[in-house]
Amino acid sequence: MAGANPRQAVENFVRPLQRALSCLTDQRIDHQGGYNLGTDYVLTLKRGDAVRLRDRDNRRQYDLRITQNYRIIEAEGDRGPYKTTTTAYMYTIGDAGGHEIFGYHWHPNTGIRFPHLHLEHGANIGLQILHRAHFPTGRMSIEDFLEFVIDTFKLDTRRPRWRATLKQSHEAFKKWQTWT
Repeated sequence: MAGANPRQAVENFVRPLQRALSCLTDQRIDHQGGYNLGTDYVLTLKRGDAVRLRDRDNRRQYDLRITQNYRIIEAEGDRGPYKTTTTAYMYTIGDAGGHEIFGYHWHPNTGIRFPHLHLEHGANIGLQILHRAHFPTGRMSIEDFLEFVIDTFKLDTRRPRWRATLKQSHEAFKKWQTWT
């Protein structure tokens, strides 16, 4: 998101993400608070701790974790003079026993440079080789991830119009993204 200064660019980046996450939780996004250009910063939901969620029937519980790295950069035109850009992410859902079910990851500064999906022990697949696999995906926005887990796990939402909230946040994201 664009901003008149680095601080405003970060605030404009975090605000729609917080609104999207409010569809499931009242937990806050934490970010390191630095505003130096070209430095990677980390934002996490609930300081990286799992956020406990439950399904609509209140029969199952799940753990949500969100981590995203970002950098403040200079930008031109309506994308500037400053904006944030995502440099890595990890979005995961786990079972109530603390076992990750699956996670969408993108960390291009490591050996695995492409966005990918992990199927973990909580998915109860049984084939050990799949737990180490990096299934290629496209880049995943937080909003797309949240919509997927809400629908798939039939999660209890905090907003009756959660789809509209996610759509509004995602439209803001798409307006400012520089990758497709």
